[in-house]
Amino acid sequence: MLSVTKEMTPHRLIEKMRYMIGSHKELQYFSAFHNLGTTVVTDSIPTACTDGLNTKYCGDFLMSLPMKQVLFVGLHEDGHIAYRHPFEYADLFKIDPVLTNLACDYWLNLMLMEWDPDGKFIELPCDENGEPFVCYDKTFVGWSVRKIFKYLQDENERDEQNESGDSNDSSESGESGESGGTGQAGDSDESDELDGYSQAIKDRCGGMFDDHEFDKLLESLDKEQLQKIEDTIAEAVHKATRAYGNDLSGGMKRALQHTVNKPVDWRVVLQEYMTQSTKVKEYSTYRRFNRRMQAQGIYMPSTTGESTGEWVLAIDTSCSRDDTILSKTCAKFVEMCHTIKPSAVHVMYWDTEVCREEMYGEHEYDDVLELTTPMGGGGTDPDCVLYKVQENMANNTYQNSIDGIIMFTDGHFYKPTDEWRSLDIPLLWAIDGDANRDVSVPCGTTVFIEE
Repeated sequence: MLSVTKEMTPHRLIEKMRYMIGSHKELQYFSAFHNLGTTVVTDSIPTACTDGLNTKYCGDFLMSLPMKQVLFVGLHEDGHIAYRHPFEYADLFKIDPVLTNLACDYWLNLMLMEWDPDGKFIELPCDENGEPFVCYDKTFVGWSVRKIFKYLQDENERDEQNESGDSNDSSESGESGESGGTGQAGDSDESDELDGYSQAIKDRCGGMFDDHEFDKLLESLDKEQLQKIEDTIAEAVHKATRAYGNDLSGGMKRALQHTVNKPVDWRVVLQEYMTQSTKVKEYSTYRRFNRRMQAQGIYMPSTTGESTGEWVLAIDTSCSRDDTILSKTCAKFVEMCHTIKPSAVHVMYWDTEVCREEMYGEHEYDDVLELTTPMGGGGTDPDCVLYKVQENMANNTYQNSIDGIIMFTDGHFYKPTDEWRSLDIPLLWAIDGDANRDVSVPCGTTVFIEE
């Protein structure tokens, strides 16, 4: 069992914890959020705390835990940020921040333990008697945060009614500052915060080992500042998903599917995706001298480059499609082609089969919108694109390698085959129109297009 040595300091322990998370194939996703905000070691809090961007740890608290429990605490705080809790549930925080904090903690802790039920990497933090002091109730397995919140809301109202007969006794004891079973963080401020809640909720709050400052973040910044932070986190989510999303397992991956299905500027995602995926061949040429060297009287070749790859643009033309958005997405794709300059663009229109293929060379991008002829109107089977690409590759249809495939679709189809992985080609699912937000794909990056 890994343990913390006496020579370890809180700062080194946090570094070690984050190194271990970043080195674990199934957890690398969370390492993408370690440097988004600030990380502070402080004695001003009893355990740990995040506002959804910045993180605080109590040094003495971390040093008192075995390494597996330290890793749980780190992943717990990372999870609040990675799954955008203060932004995703801002409406619930306005209704009841205490119950929202509880709901987020129950959901997150259950997800972490679903990933590692045997405690091979993480363990629930426990007190000196070996009893867990975190929000962990298997009643909520498979529930969403909102469903848990509603349950807690009903539980609080029901128990308050049952306790109404003892209201006089309750009001007298309330003046004494009794903590109401708030566990690790049971100070007077928290006791005041729980005034008016049922004893059942106060008991549940005893398992909320970390502090949350989500409401402080939401209240301290104006709308523009909050949007900037939310955009930063959303961008980090999409980058992490591209890099590590396929390595997540179980509930982590299912939860991620919901998190990444947030409206972002799809044009930025598309441009970034194409830029990162395109392979560029650089070479030297004397057609234009190196200006920096030429100023010194030295004539050296400059470096230029051209794209060596080709792109596949596969457009869903099944009967469920609305063609209005297609011209806009194609127009943006054409714009990106001028920037990245692929050697060729292969346009495929598909429903249950590839109904039409078109190819446009480097100097024909401006003609795509005028010359293209969509065909289709049947059912929806994205695997037909996979098989057509495989067929074209076998027949040497593509003069160069395929740098990437973009699938424009509304996502209304059964899960595609895992054979997509065998292509080993960057794949972007651009979900537009009447989008299916529960769409499931075997690999690649998913972005939802919203105007």
